[in-house]
Amino acid sequence: MSKGIHVGMVAPSGSGIGPRVAYPFGMFDIHRRLALVNGRVYTQDAARPIAEAVAVVGNRIAHVGTTDDARDAAGPRAELIDLGGRAVVPGFVDAHFHLLGYCHERERLLLDGVESVTEVAALVRARAASLPPDAWVLGRGWDRNLWPGARFPTRDDLDAASGGRPVMLLSRDVHAVWTNSVGLVRAGIARATPDLPGGRIVRERADGHRPRRASGCCGPASRR
Repeated sequence: MSKGIHVGMVAPSGSGIGPRVAYPFGMFDIHRRLALVNGRVYTQDAARPIAEAVAVVGNRIAHVGTTDDARDAAGPRAELIDLGGRAVVPGFVDAHFHLLGYCHERERLLLDGVESVTEVAALVRARAASLPPDAWVLGRGWDRNLWPGARFPTRDDLDAASGGRPVMLLSRDVHAVWTNSVGLVRAGIARATPDLPGGRIVRERADGHRPRRASGCCGPASRR
């Protein structure tokens, strides 16, 4: 915390302002003055990780430090809340960031903006060559709307590039999965496998007389 930074605060139960009351930035009256004293203020500052008190003027942190200094910074007419040793932490603002998913993506093929099936296959071939023989080639981000003809991809597009390894590539909107022949076998998807409720397995015909086979692209409900 530092002067001039918009913040929110959460005060624990027993603090005098009710059980788990949150003050997100923007809710304070610009003329309000508040001093939270005699507590444990987690500052997120490595040089001074815990302070005793915090002063707030309007919707800004005015001071973090000792109880006496916080009182002075908040002013003589400030509301005073004795925390009695309880904790104060910075407010948490949800930006809806999927940290675990982001970390997984850093380990996978990133296919955003790739403009052809041929280019995807080349990226799969290069990644497959760096993996153990039985490892999955994983990726995300393909968008058939960027490709000539905008056709759905098939397992045949990946088979020659995968070196016998299973492949699973999520579409850019994460509503479809593109896999190869080995991936279909690993997933237990065969010619007679029915479509799942709410989704479908995109199928192709080997010729005009044989039953359809799974092509390697599955719709939303296949993601389980």
